[in-house]
Amino acid sequence: MTKLRPPLSFEQALARIAGLLGWGHAAGLIGKRERTLRDYGDQDVALGISLEDAFTLDCAYRAAGGDGLPILQTYMFRSEIEAAIPGHDPEALARLASIAAKEAGEAIAHLIAATRPGASPADLALARRETEQAMTALSHTLPMLDARGVSIDGVQPQGGASK
Repeated sequence: MTKLRPPLSFEQALARIAGLLGWGHAAGLIGKRERTLRDYGDQDVALGISLEDAFTLDCAYRAAGGDGLPILQTYMFRSEIEAAIPGHDPEALARLASIAAKEAGEAIAHLIAATRPGASPADLALARRETEQAMTALSHTLPMLDARGVSIDGVQPQGGASK
């Protein structure tokens, strides 16, 4: 059974890398067994990847044609969001929602343009970039929602505010 990995998690970043490189190959790059790497990507297992191994996998992902550095980007996004949460800025979620709406609108417009006859590779690349930006903007709202005690399954997230 495939485990659901939360967005903006190191587990999701590892799954993205393994999706391109393969679990076995990625594990070999860092001198680990495939099972060990899979455990790094399982939030229910108390293992964590070392910074050196994360760096190696991010670089291998990019060298293999992957877009970005998944583990580093996750670290940066989460750090920025966590830094914003302690201030309990009541307008923060509204600002994030506004940014997400703008980015989502641009992504949809470019996706529609990319589906039209005669769409160029540049149109497709722009649609991809705008879609990634929209996904990132939306993912930035998740920790803010968690901090307010909102979850998909009705269970209060760890560290979330009480209702």
